[in-house]
Amino acid sequence: MTTPPFGAQALVASVTALLPAWQAADFIQATLDSLSAQTYTNFRVIVSVDVCEDGTREICEAHAAKDPRFHVVQQASRLESRSLFASYLPTHKSHPCGHDLAH
Repeated sequence: MTTPPFGAQALVASVTALLPAWQAADFIQATLDSLSAQTYTNFRVIVSVDVCEDGTREICEAHAAKDPRFHVVQQASRLESRSLFASYLPTHKSHPCGHDLAH
């Protein structure tokens, strides 16, 4: 799988946060605002929006329009986030400290 075209800023981000969102309109704005307010700023957030019918996608897209570190990927099913996120894991699927990143 190729890396999604998230722009030049995304290529230099030292941290990528993967955020799944499904029917999250009641709390997703607070989550996005909290991430935006972090004092460490060299990161990107990939929000995987899974077939939501409650406005989650619109909230995430509006936030991404204001903060270029955020990128929204619309999924056709809830299972597609798992594949998207798996593509971002290192091949060894283990953090240098020994934490399992696959779960």
